[in-house]
Amino acid sequence: MLTDNEKKTCLVFPGQGSQFKGMGKELFQKYPELIELSDSILNYSVEALCLNDSGGNLSYTKYTQPALYVVNMMYYLDYIKSGANRTSYLLGHSLGEYNALVAAGVMDFKTGLEIVKRRAELFAEIKDGGMMAVMGGNQNQLEEIIKTKFPQIDFANYNSDEQTILSGNQDQLKQAEPLLTSAGMKTILLNVSGAFHSRYMEPARDKFKSFILNYSFNDPAIPVYSNYNCIEYTNHNTADLLTKQISNPVSWKQQVKMVLSKGAEQFKEVGPGSVLTRLIQKIKETDQPKTNTSHNLPSSRFKIGSESFRNRYKIQEAYVAGAMYRGISSSKLVIKMANSDLLSFLGCGGMSLEQIKSSIEEIQSNISPKKPFGINFLHNPTNPQWELDLAQLCISKKNKCHRSLSICNSFTCTGIFQAKRCKI
Repeated sequence: MLTDNEKKTCLVFPGQGSQFKGMGKELFQKYPELIELSDSILNYSVEALCLNDSGGNLSYTKYTQPALYVVNMMYYLDYIKSGANRTSYLLGHSLGEYNALVAAGVMDFKTGLEIVKRRAELFAEIKDGGMMAVMGGNQNQLEEIIKTKFPQIDFANYNSDEQTILSGNQDQLKQAEPLLTSAGMKTILLNVSGAFHSRYMEPARDKFKSFILNYSFNDPAIPVYSNYNCIEYTNHNTADLLTKQISNPVSWKQQVKMVLSKGAEQFKEVGPGSVLTRLIQKIKETDQPKTNTSHNLPSSRFKIGSESFRNRYKIQEAYVAGAMYRGISSSKLVIKMANSDLLSFLGCGGMSLEQIKSSIEEIQSNISPKKPFGINFLHNPTNPQWELDLAQLCISKKNKCHRSLSICNSFTCTGIFQAKRCKI
């Protein structure tokens, strides 16, 4: 049995909704320099806001997000000072993702607070929208009701199998309540001013994109996975992922399940409250594999296929997906598979060189340089120059053939590539 020191740990940072008056009370006196820097950036006293909230501003997005970011950071510093064990993974829920990126060394505290301040201002500009929590019921039924009856409503947060957050117009959300209740679901309208993490945030997203491009970022020292499609952060994709997070749903349930699949056994919520701790417990309960007593199935630790193949390409399973014609095996498939430590191939048949170039660039910007992926290299007997141009394109994109593995027949040659440079 593994000791606590040997178990993989994932730190999780909460987002908006975890704040309360008095949060961080025991921490402000411990970190005066951090608070002084925060006050100079925000132009108000974070301590007074969190502990007294005399103006009632703590419930307003413009103030909530920066305040929670600062308090989360103090909790993290306290966690580090406690002599905590090494962290294996980092996750953050919406606003909390900025704390995770600071903890991973992608950005420093000051940069994070400047970006969060601007993000909060842009969120606060979005009016006339709302959000609603839906608990219980059947997820498929919920999606069917919303997509067929209320197409103007978006899914904002996939928090667990038992909790989903919807975003949209306030009146639309109120109209949906009776129908969802009659389907056995419980609904709660949230006290927010905008339809966050939905299509209605696109104006804020576009302004944010222009702002964040002024910053540069580092590669994470510890893996951080994005709310947007569980993509692993790199120095190249940080600005893009934080921008997409604004107008796309938070895939929290999927993030936690992915980290569990990577061997995480302990989760530590770093911030005020225990909202994420409760959600993670629900996810873990519903993620337990069902026992099949009628067959003697192999242990989950038993891996089918070539161990050397898995080790060579640092993947979880000895399987390969993709290479379907005209991009049916798309860049999105390759990104999703690569970030799940699985191998797949972009289907390049019938695609133009420009389309292939664009797809490779999208893949490279959304996965770690250490993740392997492949492209389908088709033989073209009527146009051998196309083959040469494709080879040159791969070389120019630094997609060097990794360890020269190829799967070939008389018509196709599929090479496995990595974003990092290696000799061929």
